[in-house]
Amino acid sequence: MRVLLLSASSQIGGGNSSLLTLTLELMTRGVTCSIAVPGEGPMSRRCREWQVPLDVVDDTDPDWRHPFSTLSSRRRWKRVLQARAPQIVHANEMQPGRRVSLALGQLPLVCHVRFPPTEEYTRWVFRRMPVKPSAFIFNSRWLMGEVGATIARACPSARLAVIWNGVDLSAFRPGHGFISKHPRIGILANLTPVKGHSDFIQMGRILRDRGISAEFLIAGDDIYKTGFGDELRRQVLASEMGREVTFLGTVADVPPFLQSLDVLVCPSLVEPFGRCVAEAMVCGTAVVATRVGGLPELIEDGRTGILVNASSPEELADAVQNLLRDPNRRREIAEAGREWAVANLSQTTHADRVLEVYRSVLRGAQERSHVGGE
Repeated sequence: MRVLLLSASSQIGGGNSSLLTLTLELMTRGVTCSIAVPGEGPMSRRCREWQVPLDVVDDTDPDWRHPFSTLSSRRRWKRVLQARAPQIVHANEMQPGRRVSLALGQLPLVCHVRFPPTEEYTRWVFRRMPVKPSAFIFNSRWLMGEVGATIARACPSARLAVIWNGVDLSAFRPGHGFISKHPRIGILANLTPVKGHSDFIQMGRILRDRGISAEFLIAGDDIYKTGFGDELRRQVLASEMGREVTFLGTVADVPPFLQSLDVLVCPSLVEPFGRCVAEAMVCGTAVVATRVGGLPELIEDGRTGILVNASSPEELADAVQNLLRDPNRRREIAEAGREWAVANLSQTTHADRVLEVYRSVLRGAQERSHVGGE
């Protein structure tokens, strides 16, 4: 099988991390894979580092008000498709699927949905799209519940599937397994407001004011240069947390970071899946997360992690404090979380289910071709 996978961004966040994990697993199974990215950046560098075949294709959206740029984009995609000769194209978001659609011809398209699009955006994506996706993959049941009906109306013949993201079990393994003298509490997310960093900082201040001495580590960067990182640093200074909070920037090697933590906190306001939570669970790190989006699908509250309400630094602080004061309970939760994650979120399970979608789509394309040829 030959697959062309389309990245929606030149940066590396949860979506592109999942795309890379899937690609590497497919390649170990003999699937011929290549990735197309919309520009040079961390994603293209990572592909070259890991020897994943790569094309850099600009991110022009089809727009018949600008026919020359649209046709030029179509020619570029045609060259990529002719060179790679895929049997199936897998777009990591809907937008790159729209970009390639003018060049697809009879090639089947699968679209991953990783964040809830608005109904207006969905209508825009599929407006005058000559080849609509044959299948959509949602990374949580919550996400399909949010937008599945809208997408089904736009693409009534498409298959809809829920497939949780996969974690590389060979890279993410348990760490030290005990609470240090100064516990390490971390958050792993690009610096955007929706990830709840402000609540994490307030949580740290509450714990400090309760007499808990800990390190609060913020792993991630303002990759889209919005200025939010500077705003968070101002919040830290205003909270007089400069000694306790450390901004690590982008962490290239994630497993050692997660293994070093006593508790990972995911205070997101919206979280369709929660890759950092899945990776922390596989590492055997206890997790405190908000009860939003797909996170309750990963965490059974009180058994494999702790869930609290969103936008509640007090609840975050209570949950973290309880885990720090009861090492046995923290260890039990961490072990139960790892056991569940290994059984349900491995890269092999993820690839198995994605391949099932691919094969279904290819069978449907062959059946349509056979009927059309009669």
